[in-house]
Amino acid sequence: MLGAIAGDIIGSRFKFKNCTSKDFELFADDSVFTDNTVCTVSILDTLFNKKDETKNLLDWCRRYPDLNYDRNFKKWINSQNPLPYQSVGNGEAARVSAVGWFANTIREYRELCDRVTKITHYHSAERTGAQAVAYAIYTTKLGILDFQWIRERIECVCRYDLAKSVDQLREEHKFNETYHGTIVPQALICCLNATDFEDAIRNAISIGGDSSAIAAITGSIAEAKWGVPNSIRDEVWSRLPEDIKEVLSLVYLPEKWTR
Repeated sequence: MLGAIAGDIIGSRFKFKNCTSKDFELFADDSVFTDNTVCTVSILDTLFNKKDETKNLLDWCRRYPDLNYDRNFKKWINSQNPLPYQSVGNGEAARVSAVGWFANTIREYRELCDRVTKITHYHSAERTGAQAVAYAIYTTKLGILDFQWIRERIECVCRYDLAKSVDQLREEHKFNETYHGTIVPQALICCLNATDFEDAIRNAISIGGDSSAIAAITGSIAEAKWGVPNSIRDEVWSRLPEDIKEVLSLVYLPEKWTR
């Protein structure tokens, strides 16, 4: 979960002004959390505290009404009768990381993923993307650290092409918030071709596009493999409000946040 939030914050300033290089400062004054962070924390809060997933997501998003939610999601937040609306955006894949950490079995991973995805998303591409992210986290958490094995499994089940290099993605990528199966494979490729957490995030930013979402997905998977460096943890923590810190402290030991 922290990896997703780190990716979101680092990617936030590049979402509408893309960077096509890996050479950039990770954090700047305008590096801020976005809707991806709020929704990620909502899912964590729901699973840890056994809350109703729909009511809790609404509660969290309504606390932060001025974030850059997409138009349909904002309508859902403000609806008196919020129902799934066949979204094909990238939101669920960017906020699903808690499922991979909480699931204890393949069956539970599938059930939890379906539970938190169907709140707003019934589109098959979106659900497939969220399942791929949660599966990558779940299997890595179990100690299946061979990304080649994970890659082959996801390619087979999700029909993703993960053979491209980061350089290829950088050359061909254009902003496409409605990803139709493209953003999740890109995030996976950024992890597959990385040497550590920071390198994975730099890969994600350098390919352009919806940088906050791509980096959030990349960071969520990279955390399961490498963890989040303390220097990045400190920067992330300093940019978060107290209610988000409180939820994160349920699963991350508070002493890890102090210098």
